[in-house]
Amino acid sequence: MTGTGKVYLVGAGPGDCGLLAVKGLEKLKSADVVVYDRLINNELLSCCKNDCEKIFVGKESGYHPIEQEKITEILLKKSRAGSNVVRLKGGNPFIFGRGSEEAIELKKAGIDYEIIPGITSGLAAPIYSGIPITQRGLITQCVFVTAHECPGKPGTQVEWEKLAKLKNTSLIIYMGASRIAPISEKLIEYGMDPAMPAAVVENGTLPKQRTITGRLDAIPEVFKRENFHAPAIIIISPAISLRDKISWFEKKPLLNKRIVITGEKTQQDELFNELSELGAEVLRLSFIKTQIKNPLIDIQELFTKNNFEWVLFTGENEVNSFFELLKGKKFDSRIFGNKKIASVGPATSRALESFGLSPDYIRENSSSFSVTENEFSNINMNGHDLLWIRNFDEHQQIPVEFKSVEKRIRTINVCEYLPDNPDPNVIVDIEKNGADVFVFTTPASVMNFFNLFNNEIVTKTINNAKVLVTNPAAAGVLCYKNLKNVIISSKQSAQGICEVINSLF
Repeated sequence: MTGTGKVYLVGAGPGDCGLLAVKGLEKLKSADVVVYDRLINNELLSCCKNDCEKIFVGKESGYHPIEQEKITEILLKKSRAGSNVVRLKGGNPFIFGRGSEEAIELKKAGIDYEIIPGITSGLAAPIYSGIPITQRGLITQCVFVTAHECPGKPGTQVEWEKLAKLKNTSLIIYMGASRIAPISEKLIEYGMDPAMPAAVVENGTLPKQRTITGRLDAIPEVFKRENFHAPAIIIISPAISLRDKISWFEKKPLLNKRIVITGEKTQQDELFNELSELGAEVLRLSFIKTQIKNPLIDIQELFTKNNFEWVLFTGENEVNSFFELLKGKKFDSRIFGNKKIASVGPATSRALESFGLSPDYIRENSSSFSVTENEFSNINMNGHDLLWIRNFDEHQQIPVEFKSVEKRIRTINVCEYLPDNPDPNVIVDIEKNGADVFVFTTPASVMNFFNLFNNEIVTKTINNAKVLVTNPAAAGVLCYKNLKNVIISSKQSAQGICEVINSLF
């Protein structure tokens, strides 16, 4: 890498990773270095390319492990080395974020930079709580205030006395969790109505969001009683009275539920999105990754000189790996000719359709449980053999409807599962905070989970949670481990799994 790189000051938004600007996401995906703060959602960091260097420079209240000057030094050093750097800051870098200080230093040093705004928590948290910032006929202005300039602080620049006298105003206070009592007292002392509606939103836009409301003179006591803490946004506004009519986010069915999904990272997105949409806090444990294995066999000869009528696919990875092998040998789906295709599991069917193949037989349920006669009726083997495109997993089972012709099944292994390294931050989070539900889709994920966590952690986490499996072989491994609360789902689609999880609460 030669020349000087560029620095992007990117606002990561208030916490919900879906609120990151599209342009910010593009820069994050291509960054050589990401310098990030404490409140950055781990899911955003998973978007970085594999060789991206991630540097944590987070600050906590009362504890600043890295001074601002050192952060600027890192930006200058990495960009001068030719790296494109994303400085990922919570919220909006220019609203109580010190982004302007970093931009000034970059300008002085002659480093090219760009600023990509983010949604500030002072706007997002009230909206996710159902509190409008302005309201026609009621609220005509809003004021952002930092509680670091608390009333009574020597040399404060915030004119609290003037703020107390404002009418038709939403007052939005950042970083006020430890100062809510003196703020409330001083505003009342300066003339604000003690009955003015007040609210506090904790962990705004995140699945663990909570909101309390009350009179201005009572809100500090409610805050203490409900054990609220930072990060929190304080709102003082007549518009809070509309919350009961507008509130939406905190009514999601899985809000405040922690769900761990395991398996391969590339196949977790749909389930992650579905669960997130229901309000769950979803943690990914990516234990495995797929590696294509080129079978020592002539695929063209296999398809032209053998007496098999059906080709069976039992997984999305097997479909993708098989077509990658075909591509490498300059073949495509025409190699199937007049052969019939059987698909097990909705993800498998979607993968086949992406290659222009419509299966002749589809089993929506990817387990090996019995199928009804009606489901089985359109399979006619006619004395022909079956080719099973599979992986190297020793636990993988032939679907029950093909058991009668098991002696005429030929298999080729096109991929294998290798161990992957989960995000260490997620591991620490699970060890510390546990989860409400664990979802396992393969036996390999179960075994890797037990290899990763010691017996004490397993007892503390899994045995105090519900365990959902979509694969009978995985269930067998869990039973062997004497785990409690194991639920076998007959539904394998992301939507179906969400329905089962939703029914647990």
